[in-house]
This record gives sequence, structure tokens and C-alpha cells, in this order.
Amino acid sequence: MTKYFKIFCLALSASECYGYGDPHYFDFAGQHFDNQGVGTYILSRDLSQNPPLYMVLIDNIPCEAFPTTSCPQQLIVETMGHTIQLFGNLTDIFRPQAAIDGQLVTPPYQDDDFTIFANGIFMVLVVPDIGLEVRFLPQGYNYFRVVVPSAVYYNNTDGLCAAAKSTCTQMTPKSVKGHGAPPCVPTHEQSHWCENLFLPIFEPCWDKVDPCDFFDTCSTDICVSNQTESCWSLEAYAMECTFHGICLEWRNDTFCHEECPEGKEFRECVCPDNLDGDATCYEDWYHGGKENCDLDPVEGCFCPPGTREDENGECVPCFTTPVPSTTGTKVTSEVTSTGPPETTTSGPSSTVTTGASTTGPTTIEVML
Repeated sequence: MTKYFKIFCLALSASECYGYGDPHYFDFAGQHFDNQGVGTYILSRDLSQNPPLYMVLIDNIPCEAFPTTSCPQQLIVETMGHTIQLFGNLTDIFRPQAAIDGQLVTPPYQDDDFTIFANGIFMVLVVPDIGLEVRFLPQGYNYFRVVVPSAVYYNNTDGLCAAAKSTCTQMTPKSVKGHGAPPCVPTHEQSHWCENLFLPIFEPCWDKVDPCDFFDTCSTDICVSNQTESCWSLEAYAMECTFHGICLEWRNDTFCHEECPEGKEFRECVCPDNLDGDATCYEDWYHGGKENCDLDPVEGCFCPPGTREDENGECVPCFTTPVPSTTGTKVTSEVTSTGPPETTTSGPSSTVTTGASTTGPTTIEVML
């Protein structure tokens, strides 16, 4: 942990790339674009060495509710000689999963090269020696985030995250627009829902995170889905605010309400340090920004105070502290339904430009 926080706290700045929904991307330069392509894409890749220090892939499949759009089913990270998958849980959307070289692991997992832990409803991968942090929150949220120190990787990455000014012009129209669909114009009622981003509850964050881009993605989502409301962009906006030291308690019983499994409580602005045993029982819930929290505050379904989550996801009394796993569980036929998903390969192959770099655009062959 000390090495991890030293890297990120002393870096001049962090390059952050993230996306959400069906899906909307914001690259390292803050440029927004939509990628509706189905297949596996390079999200971010190191160019300083060969082989690269890291490569993050995003695997998109058709969204279940709206098949004309795509949703990320997993992130695949190749680093330190290992392949790490972060993916959803078919039986509990609030408990994403992870696998290392095809073996399921139960977070928190820690070895000499990297750490995987669940921070609220996020699955988080940290690789301290190279300064890489990857977060994934599938099913319902479809949120992903890649963070690297700018001082280390400046002008030395490519992929969709490093697309800067050229991604939308260099990718195939199908990948950007999603089956060539014309732009969707939301109705007045739909746009009115997205104006919730300008309510006073979100105002503390306006100076840190511009809500206008999130208003645009919200309008697109409700238009494409032909609905009158969508929480994706509002959830993503609140998440971005936490990464800038502002945690918002914005949900209520009638506004983007979340249900939890029996025995758990939905909380916002929770700050448990998942790598320290003394915080495992969530008895130290408190509200605040980064100045009070080693890890970014999160929302999610948590065990009540005085209890902790066991290896089966049940809330039990705080008598013992779980020990981080270092071996994992071999994937077998019995856990196929919750094991690592197969990489998407359906459809004819197509070449997609991964983005701008100092060495010029590069291409990969993906399946669309």
C-alpha cells in the first residue's frame, strides 16, 4: 500500500480515462465519444517498452435490454506476465468478480506484483510498480476507469483512452455510431429528466466536474432506449465527483433508488479501507472527501455495522478478519456461470484504429 500511494501522491498529475453506459468514453484528454462496436478493443496500452508494461482491453457485447447498443462485459489486463479479468457476477450484480490466468480469485488478493480488491461495488486492480489502476463496475452501471501517472506515461500510450483528437475520425463509422444509426433527438420530457444534473444536490461538484457532457450522454441514453429516465449518466457523474474529493448523497426512494440483497444496506459515501483488516467490518463509516480517506469513497450494498461479508457474500459477526488470498480458485465446470466470460469473437473481423500516439495511429484486428 505504501508504494501505491507514494506513486500516485507524488505524481505531477494522473491521466484518467473512463466510460459508462452503452458505452460513453472520455479519453485521457477529456474528449468524449461513443463506441457502439461489439468486440474486443485496446482501451489503453503502454508504448515505452516492448512488450508493453501493460495493456488494458475492453470486451463489448450487445446490451441485453437494447441490442443496438453495446455494453462492456469485462476488462482484460495484461501485465507482469499475467492476464487479469475483471467481470460481472450473474448471481449478484453488486459483487463483480476477478480471475488471474483463468483462475477465479476471491478479493482481496495480493502478491508481489499487484493487488485486486473490492472497493464498495467496484472491482479494483492496482499494479504499484508501474503506477496502473483499473476499476470496473459492470451490469447496470457499465462503468470502467483507467488511471496512470502522467509523468511516467506522457505521450507513451495508445488505444481508445489515448485517442485525444483523432479517435472519432479514425475509427470505423460502425464502431463509433453503432450500426450506422442516425443521431437521436430526445423529446422535451426526456431532456427534462437529464436536467436533474443541474439540481442543487449536484452543485458542490460543478466547479470540479462539468455536468454538461453528462447531460449530453444522458440525453442520448434515454433517447436510444425510448425511456423517460436513465440513471447511468447521473451515477457516472457522482462517481467522477468522488474522484475529485466530493462525495454526493444524491439518491432517494424515488430518485435512482437502489435495492440491496436481504441483510445488506445501500450506503453512499462509504470509506472502508479494504486492504486493512481493522476496517473490514465497516464500523467506521464516515462521510468526506479524499482528505479523510485513503481510498475514494464509494456507494454500494454493505453489511450493517458490527458485521462483515464472508467468502459467500453473507453478513456475519466480526469475530475474524479474512486473510488476502494468494492462490485463487481453479475455474471448474461447476462455476462456469460465474467464471471468466469468453472474449467476444462473433461476427466478421474488422480493423479498428486504436487512437493517436507519438508514433502514429496503430491498428488491431478485432471482431465486430
